[in-house]
Amino acid sequence: KQSHVPPSEKDSEQVNEEAVAGSSSQEQVNEEAVAGSSSQEQVNEEAVAGSSSQEQVNEEAVAGSSSQEQVNEEAVAGSSSMRERHIEDVVYSSVRQRHRTAAAECSLTLKIRALKSQVSKLRAKVKHLQRQKVSKGKKELTKKELMMKELQHLLPAKVYAFVSTQLQMSQRKCQGYRWTTQDKAFFLSLWHASPKCYRLLCKVFSMPSVRTLQKTCQAVDFKTGFNTNILSTMRKAMETTKPIDKLCAIVTDEMSLKEAVHYNEAADRVEGFEDFGKGQRTPYVANYASGFMVRGLFTKWKQLFGYCFTSGPIPHVRLQSMLFDGIRELRKAGMECLVFICDQAAGNRAMLTRLGVTKEQPFFSVDGIRVFCLWDPPHLIKNIRNNWRRHGFVLDGNEITWDILEDLYAYDSHQEIRLCCRLTKKHVHLPPFASMRVRLATQVLSHSVAVGIKALTDIKGLTGQHQQNYLAAARFCENFNGLFDCFNSKQLKDSHKLKCAISDASAHFPFFDKCLEWLPRLKLVGANSNKKQIPCVEGWQHNILCLKMLWSDLRQRHQ
Repeated sequence: KQSHVPPSEKDSEQVNEEAVAGSSSQEQVNEEAVAGSSSQEQVNEEAVAGSSSQEQVNEEAVAGSSSQEQVNEEAVAGSSSMRERHIEDVVYSSVRQRHRTAAAECSLTLKIRALKSQVSKLRAKVKHLQRQKVSKGKKELTKKELMMKELQHLLPAKVYAFVSTQLQMSQRKCQGYRWTTQDKAFFLSLWHASPKCYRLLCKVFSMPSVRTLQKTCQAVDFKTGFNTNILSTMRKAMETTKPIDKLCAIVTDEMSLKEAVHYNEAADRVEGFEDFGKGQRTPYVANYASGFMVRGLFTKWKQLFGYCFTSGPIPHVRLQSMLFDGIRELRKAGMECLVFICDQAAGNRAMLTRLGVTKEQPFFSVDGIRVFCLWDPPHLIKNIRNNWRRHGFVLDGNEITWDILEDLYAYDSHQEIRLCCRLTKKHVHLPPFASMRVRLATQVLSHSVAVGIKALTDIKGLTGQHQQNYLAAARFCENFNGLFDCFNSKQLKDSHKLKCAISDASAHFPFFDKCLEWLPRLKLVGANSNKKQIPCVEGWQHNILCLKMLWSDLRQRHQ
């Protein structure tokens, strides 16, 4: 049986049990508290031990600091001793440096004194050498001046000027060359004579460059018409010239140009149109140029002083007007124009016909003064050769044909010893533009060709009319050779009697009379006997008569 316990008793028992349990837990807490207190005591003991160890550490630290202080004291003592040694070293080095500096200053002073004495000696030597050089230079200059004075008396004026210029320029560089106007004029004449020769001479002598000469030419403003600057310069030159040297001849000629028009920026005008000077311009494009040159009769000087551009050959009326103006301008400049020379162009012949010039009266008058007219001899000799080649001549029934010259060349060109050594294929068979060369014409109409034709007549044994034709051709060449020599004489005396100057006792006038006999009989092959003579043959007659009249006029003036 299960006992029945009332609830209140059960609760009290439970409370007792809980109280017992609580007391046991309290005891446990007390035990833990005791344990905690014991651990606290242990901690306190450890803390005490730690503090004691800390005290020990502090004591060690104090001991260390005292040793550090001792070390520091030792370091301070060492540094002070090191500083003292350093100061001693610095003082010693400064003293030693002072000694060295003093020694160096002493040595420099000695060197400066030595150099000063050396400089003074060198200055004295330089002054001595300068005095010696100056005295030597003066002696050399005196010798040079004496030499130049001697050369001035020995050499011609132009040669002396060239030599003195070379001596001056030889002491300078190319950039230091300075040329006078006379030097430039002289070198320009050399350049125009032969550009190739001028370039060769530039390698040997001190001469201005080609560009310098071109700039000199570009600086001259040479407008159409008659140049006043040239005329004024010639006027000054004529003030100190002898009267006989003022006699001159005016020469005119024309040449063809390529038609072109361009703008001249410097002058601000369009070039290339017909222009006669003094503002006389036309709208026609120019293709011809006519020039006027003056040349001394008794002295060797010549100067171009006027030109114009024309569309086509210059009209004879315009040519006459410009010719008269040119003659008057030359008279104003102090020159006296006695001769007019031109070729046988159509305009020139028309102008002289208009002025009434004939072979019997070969002159015209300008302001009451005679001006004799001569046809250009080189032009005449070329025309004679050209007519002989194209047509042939007839003289007293004897035909003078070009075949005779071809026969002579065909025979003579195959011989070892030639009769006419200058005769070539170019003379017989003229290439293009060769007919304009005067040299080829004069070498055909020469004494050597005349002798060759005569010798060929004997070599071939010609007889009858062939012989007469060949002999007539030989006389033809010989006579024209003499005529050209008369009008092309350059020296007062010459071994050839017709190449010297004309005088009363010379052989010119008898030869002229002989030529005036056979020239009127010279006709072209196939021409009518009543037909007027060809201009070139008539031109030679005109020149002979004109030269005779000019000679008599000059004799009367300057007898």
